[in-house]
Amino acid sequence: MAKKVQSLFASWNQTLSNTTSHWSGSGIYCETSIDGIGTCWPRSSAGHMVSRPCPEMFYGVRYNTT
Repeated sequence: MAKKVQSLFASWNQTLSNTTSHWSGSGIYCETSIDGIGTCWPRSSAGHMVSRPCPEMFYGVRYNTT
């Protein structure tokens, strides 16, 4: 289990790094973050809506995301 958690954190860190490095906007923005279920939210201009797909797995339970 510890290796799965380490792998998950490594994936999150890479996603955060990729998301932050691609930011080219200016002005007021919302910072990159990861929510309580592990969804990575990219940095975005204030006032713009960002969406992310539902997770396929949540606390070990597979969900139908269609």
